[in-house]
Amino acid sequence: MCKDTIGGTTDANRETLIFLHVPKTAGVSMSKAIVRHFSEDEIYHVRYPEHKLGPVFSKHHGTLQHFLHFPEAQRGRYRLLLGHMHFGLHKYLPGPSAYVTVLRDPVERLLSHFGQFRRTVENNELPGAVPVSSLQEFCRAEWKVADNHQTRHLCGWNFDDHSRRENLERAKENLREHFRVVGTMERFDQTVQVLHRACGWPDLVHFRLNVGEGRLQREGVDSQFLAHLEALNSLDRELHALANSLLDTAIDKYGKVRVPTAPLRQAPRRPFFLRRAWHKVLRRCSTD
Repeated sequence: MCKDTIGGTTDANRETLIFLHVPKTAGVSMSKAIVRHFSEDEIYHVRYPEHKLGPVFSKHHGTLQHFLHFPEAQRGRYRLLLGHMHFGLHKYLPGPSAYVTVLRDPVERLLSHFGQFRRTVENNELPGAVPVSSLQEFCRAEWKVADNHQTRHLCGWNFDDHSRRENLERAKENLREHFRVVGTMERFDQTVQVLHRACGWPDLVHFRLNVGEGRLQREGVDSQFLAHLEALNSLDRELHALANSLLDTAIDKYGKVRVPTAPLRQAPRRPFFLRRAWHKVLRRCSTD
């Protein structure tokens, strides 16, 4: 197991990398930057049926429960596990492992989550989901999303069984002890560069962040309700500050990283189902 974010004691070439994707924290962009360093047979994508329109990063994919039912030898053959999950998957791996994650300003993350929810409901992508008319209604209906969603993912136990301070301290400990790199969405390019250096990957790539269209902006939220959201997500606010601090320390360790004025565009590996479709098109063209 990688001992901490800064000076991992495990050889990055032998461990299993776990990308813990907290929703609405640039996870798709980060996944694209990571998967290109692994062969498809080394990747397992934790993916749920309701995410049918989302990208697929490996032909090996399924729910977390499906993965956990694999024999130990099969679980141990993957070198990259990525997707929406809570902290704790390393306990089910037979060999060494280390995590990577990206955190985001908690209120901005919540506004983005609200925007995505409205779009998926409007497009009938969530069977049984009930439309909401406002951010306030969304927060009442999806209260776990609105209440320290990032700490819930990272504390590694049932959030509602412990005090808020215990949850925060446990999440902080996990970030310090089990993560090779912790970054922030606001400093995405620096996060990607540090990850490459920490893992010994030879090249640095940058991908434009996926930005949801028509998202509710902070300025459009009632000031009193905005203050309520800030207070409600105080744990995530502290966790986000720790992520920035850990990223600063990693930059000091691995050397200064540049912040480009514009993201460098380099095409990511296509998800396997898109590659197969493209190959079929090429074969048809070659026979015409």
